[in-house]
Amino acid sequence: MEAELGETTLSLGYIVSRSDNPFAEINGRDVYIGSEIEGFTVETIEADRVVLRNADGELVLRVP
Repeated sequence: MEAELGETTLSLGYIVSRSDNPFAEINGRDVYIGSEIEGFTVETIEADRVVLRNADGELVLRVP
């Protein structure tokens, strides 16, 4: 999944959904709940999506 936001692109590679310390790969980097990437903060990581937030609102990246 890829999201183009002006000059910023967020690309979701994979999600590792687990009860303890889930993580995902966005733009080639492992991110965890609370991580910041490209001006967004990771809010939740679920089996099929990652929810991020910035000053403009929420962005959801889903597994295709």
